[in-house]
Amino acid sequence: MSTINNRNPKISVLMSIYKENSLYVRQAIDSILNQSFGDFEFLIYNDNPEDFILDKLVLEIARKDSRIQYQRNEKNIGLAATLNRQICVAKGEYLARMDADDISLPDRFIMQVEYLDRNTNIAVLGTWAKIIDKEGQVISSASLKTGYNNIIACAMCDSPLFHPSVMIRKEFLQLNGLSYNEDFSCAQDYELWSRILFEKGGYIDNLSVYLIYYRVTTSQISSIKQQQQIYNSLLVRRNNISFFLNKYSIDLPRKITKTDVCNLINRISEFKEESSTHKIYVNILFMYCMSLPRLEKIILLIKYVCVFYSEFSLKQMCLLVASSFFMRKFPLCSLNIMLH
Repeated sequence: MSTINNRNPKISVLMSIYKENSLYVRQAIDSILNQSFGDFEFLIYNDNPEDFILDKLVLEIARKDSRIQYQRNEKNIGLAATLNRQICVAKGEYLARMDADDISLPDRFIMQVEYLDRNTNIAVLGTWAKIIDKEGQVISSASLKTGYNNIIACAMCDSPLFHPSVMIRKEFLQLNGLSYNEDFSCAQDYELWSRILFEKGGYIDNLSVYLIYYRVTTSQISSIKQQQQIYNSLLVRRNNISFFLNKYSIDLPRKITKTDVCNLINRISEFKEESSTHKIYVNILFMYCMSLPRLEKIILLIKYVCVFYSEFSLKQMCLLVASSFFMRKFPLCSLNIMLH
């Protein structure tokens, strides 16, 4: 049995369980308990009080390790609310997220703690991830952007962090009155990182090391929840882009048109003058293009082919061409949504 002494632990690990496979939950918990850095408390909250199978499993493991603090919510309140409850009682200097179906590599905590101790300006630190299937087999790798300017540019398109990989400086949340937005049933992590970056001027980074196995399964998300994930992500994306464009007196339209794309291209020289903003501009221009109907994309591809090839990455060019000629819809890369 592992114990922590009377002083506060260095890390508070936050895990919410709901309806995950029992084997996945055991593997996730074991991967935390087997960390080479052991100075942590492990908060596990069950957000599905009717599930007594996971209840029994976690209690059995908790009896063998005093670092685990287990609690069942009185009713299903959602991930954001559950994490906020955990943050309120967490004693650690750092908050480490962990999902109930992923796996942390043994040196994840020690590497993140050492980096955060050395770089006190960093509010949130993520890591790279190996993607695994339901059998635990590695199917791909994901190396996210590192460095502040690259993180900002990435946030214009998508979340710059893997949620279950992050370690958060708790003091930064407390000093800035930050918590997860409980109105977001999905993409609550992307929304929080964006507020940290753009509203509070916080610094976020990724360790360029694969320190988690991120599990992807076909049953992970319902079609209704998937639509909510897309919608919430687009709301955050629009807010981020609008925040940046306002500095240049550019308003983000409710619906992107070919004229809007042309106007943004015509102002490219303004963004090229400063290298730190150039990649941000490129990602915004890419999102503008991806928001257009297929025919308008084709017209722009022909008209501005030289601009696109000189500015966009190979991946962006492939997505733009594919969505123009082969795909009917590409909702994950759009800025045109019906805002309430």
